[in-house]
Amino acid sequence: MLVVGVASLTVAACASTQSAGCASWVDFKTPADAAADADAVVIGTVAGRGDDVRVMGGDAHTWTVEVADWVRGHGGSPIVVTPMPDHCGEDPPYPGGDPLRPFADDGTPVMLFLREGDAYDLEEGVYTTLTPYQGVIPAPVDGRIPEEW
Repeated sequence: MLVVGVASLTVAACASTQSAGCASWVDFKTPADAAADADAVVIGTVAGRGDDVRVMGGDAHTWTVEVADWVRGHGGSPIVVTPMPDHCGEDPPYPGGDPLRPFADDGTPVMLFLREGDAYDLEEGVYTTLTPYQGVIPAPVDGRIPEEW
């Protein structure tokens, strides 16, 4: 279930007005809740940065992820993952920082909660994280979806 709300912001400039929308993201109580809503859950390593793509009206990063295990769903490896941006007006796509960058920098295995990118008009085979805030965690040692964030 993807829940996106839109708030309207009116900005006056040179006698004209523009509207900008800000997404309101669902807050999953547990990783199991996120996994139930995800198209796929994978464990892998972030291998490298790709080109930017347009998602929800703004730029977003892409990353190549080497998949070690498909916990939910199925597919090959590598896959392309776009961390869902949190665009609001002219803000940067990742106000708190790109959530995949730290894992790319140190090679820590991750668990990703993913939605197929065609929901956002991305190429087939490109995935997005469920939300900008709940889409990536360090991979659990036992490979199971953890009970708590």
